[in-house]
Amino acid sequence: MSWMFALLLLVGGGSISFLGLGQLEFPEFTLKQALVVTAYPGASPEQVEESPWVCWSITPSW
Repeated sequence: MSWMFALLLLVGGGSISFLGLGQLEFPEFTLKQALVVTAYPGASPEQVEESPWVCWSITPSW
Protein backbone atom coordinates (compact mmCIF):
# COMPACT_ATOMS: atom_id res chain seq x y z
CA MET A 1 0.00 0.00 0.00
CA SER A 2 2.88 2.39 0.69
CA TRP A 3 4.27 2.01 -2.86
CA MET A 4 0.92 3.16 -4.25
CA PHE A 5 1.04 6.24 -2.03
CA ALA A 6 4.60 6.99 -3.18
CA LEU A 7 3.59 6.55 -6.83
CA LEU A 8 0.56 8.80 -6.37
CA LEU A 9 2.71 11.39 -4.63
CA LEU A 10 5.28 11.34 -7.45
CA VAL A 11 2.68 11.57 -10.21
CA GLY A 12 0.75 14.31 -8.43
CA GLY A 13 3.87 16.31 -7.59
CA GLY A 14 5.19 15.95 -11.13
CA SER A 15 1.89 17.10 -12.60
CA ILE A 16 1.74 20.15 -10.34
CA SER A 17 5.36 21.00 -11.13
CA PHE A 18 4.80 20.61 -14.87
CA LEU A 19 1.79 22.92 -14.83
CA GLY A 20 3.77 25.51 -12.86
CA LEU A 21 6.60 25.75 -15.40
CA GLY A 22 7.06 29.07 -17.13
CA GLN A 23 6.47 29.29 -20.86
CA LEU A 24 7.57 31.97 -23.32
CA GLU A 25 4.87 32.95 -25.78
CA PHE A 26 7.37 34.10 -28.42
CA PRO A 27 10.80 32.67 -27.60
CA GLU A 28 13.83 34.43 -29.09
CA PHE A 29 15.88 32.63 -31.71
CA THR A 30 18.48 33.56 -34.30
CA LEU A 31 18.29 32.55 -37.94
CA LYS A 32 21.69 31.47 -39.22
CA GLN A 33 20.59 30.98 -42.83
CA ALA A 34 17.77 32.11 -45.05
CA LEU A 35 16.75 31.15 -48.57
CA VAL A 36 14.76 33.63 -50.63
CA VAL A 37 13.24 32.47 -53.91
CA THR A 38 11.44 34.89 -56.21
CA ALA A 39 9.95 34.70 -59.67
CA TYR A 40 11.34 36.76 -62.56
CA PRO A 41 8.56 36.28 -65.16
CA GLY A 42 9.60 36.47 -68.79
CA ALA A 43 13.34 36.67 -68.10
CA SER A 44 15.86 34.25 -69.53
CA PRO A 45 18.47 32.66 -67.25
CA GLU A 46 21.09 35.00 -68.71
CA GLN A 47 18.99 38.07 -67.88
CA VAL A 48 18.54 36.86 -64.32
CA GLU A 49 22.28 36.29 -63.88
CA GLU A 50 23.13 39.75 -65.29
CA SER A 51 20.50 41.58 -63.26
CA PRO A 52 21.95 44.14 -60.81
CA TRP A 53 19.19 43.26 -58.35
CA VAL A 54 20.44 39.72 -57.78
CA CYS A 55 22.38 39.34 -54.55
CA TRP A 56 24.31 36.07 -54.46
CA SER A 57 25.60 36.18 -50.90
CA ILE A 58 25.11 38.27 -47.82
CA THR A 59 27.86 38.52 -45.24
CA PRO A 60 26.44 38.31 -41.72
CA SER A 61 27.20 41.22 -39.42
CA TRP A 62 27.63 39.16 -36.28
